[in-house]
Amino acid sequence: IIVGSTFFLLLSFAALTSTVSLLEVPVTYVVDEFKVGRKRAVWAVAVLIFLIGIPSLLSNGYADFFTNFVTYFGADAPTSFMTLVEHIGNDTFLPLGGFLITVFAAYVWKKHHLIKVNHISSFSEFTYIHFSPLPLLHQLISPVVYFIMRNS
Repeated sequence: IIVGSTFFLLLSFAALTSTVSLLEVPVTYVVDEFKVGRKRAVWAVAVLIFLIGIPSLLSNGYADFFTNFVTYFGADAPTSFMTLVEHIGNDTFLPLGGFLITVFAAYVWKKHHLIKVNHISSFSEFTYIHFSPLPLLHQLISPVVYFIMRNS
Protein backbone atom coordinates (compact mmCIF):
# COMPACT_ATOMS: atom_id res chain seq x y z
CA ILE A 1 0.00 0.00 0.00
CA ILE A 2 2.95 2.35 0.62
CA VAL A 3 4.38 1.77 -2.86
CA GLY A 4 0.97 2.30 -4.50
CA SER A 5 0.28 5.47 -2.52
CA THR A 6 3.73 6.84 -3.30
CA PHE A 7 3.25 6.09 -6.99
CA PHE A 8 -0.05 7.96 -7.20
CA LEU A 9 1.30 10.86 -5.14
CA LEU A 10 4.24 11.21 -7.55
CA LEU A 11 1.86 10.83 -10.50
CA SER A 12 -0.19 13.72 -9.11
CA PHE A 13 2.92 15.90 -8.88
CA ALA A 14 3.82 15.01 -12.47
CA ALA A 15 0.31 15.93 -13.64
CA LEU A 16 0.44 19.24 -11.78
CA THR A 17 3.80 20.24 -13.25
CA SER A 18 2.62 19.26 -16.73
CA THR A 19 -0.49 21.39 -16.27
CA VAL A 20 1.60 24.37 -15.21
CA SER A 21 3.85 24.02 -18.26
CA LEU A 22 0.83 23.77 -20.59
CA LEU A 23 -0.70 26.88 -19.02
CA GLU A 24 2.52 28.85 -19.49
CA VAL A 25 2.18 29.41 -23.26
CA PRO A 26 -1.30 30.99 -23.31
CA VAL A 27 -0.54 33.01 -20.16
CA THR A 28 2.62 34.43 -21.73
CA TYR A 29 0.64 35.31 -24.86
CA VAL A 30 -2.02 37.14 -22.85
CA VAL A 31 0.60 39.01 -20.79
CA ASP A 32 2.54 40.07 -23.91
CA GLU A 33 -0.35 40.94 -26.21
CA PHE A 34 -2.86 42.47 -23.82
CA LYS A 35 -0.43 43.98 -21.28
CA VAL A 36 -2.21 42.28 -18.39
CA GLY A 37 -0.62 41.36 -15.08
CA ARG A 38 0.62 37.79 -14.80
CA LYS A 39 -1.68 36.83 -11.91
CA ARG A 40 -4.76 38.15 -13.72
CA ALA A 41 -3.69 36.40 -16.95
CA VAL A 42 -3.28 33.07 -15.14
CA TRP A 43 -6.76 33.31 -13.66
CA ALA A 44 -8.34 34.42 -16.95
CA VAL A 45 -6.71 31.64 -18.99
CA ALA A 46 -7.49 29.00 -16.34
CA VAL A 47 -11.16 30.02 -16.19
CA LEU A 48 -11.40 30.10 -20.00
CA ILE A 49 -9.85 26.62 -20.29
CA PHE A 50 -12.20 25.35 -17.58
CA LEU A 51 -15.24 26.75 -19.38
CA ILE A 52 -14.14 25.30 -22.71
CA GLY A 53 -13.62 21.93 -21.02
CA ILE A 54 -17.16 21.71 -19.61
CA PRO A 55 -18.73 20.43 -22.88
CA SER A 56 -16.07 17.72 -23.03
CA LEU A 57 -16.98 16.64 -19.50
CA LEU A 58 -20.69 16.66 -20.23
CA SER A 59 -20.28 14.63 -23.42
CA ASN A 60 -19.49 11.48 -21.41
CA GLY A 61 -23.18 10.75 -20.86
CA TYR A 62 -24.09 13.49 -18.38
CA ALA A 63 -25.94 15.68 -20.89
CA ASP A 64 -27.80 14.27 -23.86
CA PHE A 65 -27.09 17.40 -25.93
CA PHE A 66 -23.31 16.96 -25.73
CA THR A 67 -23.43 13.14 -25.80
CA ASN A 68 -25.40 13.15 -29.07
CA PHE A 69 -23.85 16.34 -30.37
CA VAL A 70 -23.65 15.85 -34.13
CA THR A 71 -24.40 13.16 -36.70
CA TYR A 72 -21.91 12.78 -39.51
CA PHE A 73 -23.22 12.49 -43.04
CA GLY A 74 -23.99 8.83 -43.66
CA ALA A 75 -23.48 7.80 -40.01
CA ASP A 76 -25.99 5.66 -38.15
CA ALA A 77 -25.52 7.12 -34.68
CA PRO A 78 -24.74 10.61 -33.39
CA THR A 79 -21.27 11.51 -32.18
CA SER A 80 -20.41 13.12 -28.85
CA PHE A 81 -18.78 16.52 -28.53
CA MET A 82 -15.51 14.99 -27.30
CA THR A 83 -15.38 12.58 -30.25
CA LEU A 84 -16.00 15.49 -32.62
CA VAL A 85 -13.12 17.45 -31.05
CA GLU A 86 -10.90 14.36 -31.30
CA HIS A 87 -11.73 13.87 -34.98
CA ILE A 88 -11.14 17.52 -35.83
CA GLY A 89 -7.84 17.62 -33.93
CA ASN A 90 -6.38 14.22 -34.79
CA ASP A 91 -7.74 13.73 -38.28
CA THR A 92 -7.57 17.30 -39.57
CA PHE A 93 -5.32 19.69 -37.63
CA LEU A 94 -2.37 17.36 -36.91
CA PRO A 95 -1.93 16.12 -40.49
CA LEU A 96 -2.62 19.58 -41.92
CA GLY A 97 -0.03 21.08 -39.57
CA GLY A 98 2.55 18.53 -40.67
CA PHE A 99 1.80 19.22 -44.31
CA LEU A 100 2.03 22.99 -43.85
CA ILE A 101 5.35 22.62 -42.03
CA THR A 102 6.61 20.56 -44.97
CA VAL A 103 5.43 23.19 -47.46
CA PHE A 104 7.01 25.94 -45.37
CA ALA A 105 10.34 24.11 -45.16
CA ALA A 106 10.38 23.36 -48.88
CA TYR A 107 9.10 26.56 -50.46
CA VAL A 108 9.42 29.39 -47.93
CA TRP A 109 12.41 28.46 -45.79
CA LYS A 110 14.38 27.37 -48.88
CA LYS A 111 17.07 24.79 -49.47
CA HIS A 112 20.08 26.45 -47.81
CA HIS A 113 18.34 26.80 -44.42
CA LEU A 114 17.05 23.24 -44.62
CA ILE A 115 20.51 21.88 -45.41
CA LYS A 116 22.11 23.97 -42.66
CA VAL A 117 19.77 22.61 -40.00
CA ASN A 118 19.95 19.01 -41.21
CA HIS A 119 23.72 19.01 -41.84
CA ILE A 120 25.31 15.59 -41.39
CA SER A 121 28.95 15.91 -40.41
CA SER A 122 30.06 12.67 -42.08
CA PHE A 123 29.56 14.20 -45.55
CA SER A 124 31.71 16.93 -46.93
CA GLU A 125 29.83 20.22 -47.02
CA PHE A 126 30.07 20.52 -50.81
CA THR A 127 28.68 17.04 -51.45
CA TYR A 128 25.90 17.41 -48.92
CA ILE A 129 24.73 20.81 -50.13
CA HIS A 130 24.68 19.98 -53.82
CA PHE A 131 23.48 16.38 -53.69
CA SER A 132 21.17 16.34 -50.67
CA PRO A 133 17.93 14.36 -51.01
CA LEU A 134 16.15 16.56 -48.42
CA PRO A 135 14.80 19.24 -50.78
CA LEU A 136 13.46 16.54 -53.10
CA LEU A 137 11.83 14.76 -50.17
CA HIS A 138 10.26 17.97 -48.88
CA GLN A 139 9.07 19.31 -52.21
CA LEU A 140 7.85 16.19 -53.98
CA ILE A 141 7.61 13.10 -51.84
CA SER A 142 6.24 14.50 -48.55
CA PRO A 143 3.09 16.04 -50.08
CA VAL A 144 2.36 12.82 -51.96
CA VAL A 145 2.83 10.73 -48.80
CA TYR A 146 0.60 13.17 -46.89
CA PHE A 147 -2.28 12.80 -49.37
CA ILE A 148 -1.89 9.01 -49.49
CA MET A 149 -2.04 8.84 -45.69
CA ARG A 150 -4.88 11.36 -45.50
CA ASN A 151 -7.07 9.48 -47.96
CA SER A 152 -6.47 5.99 -46.59
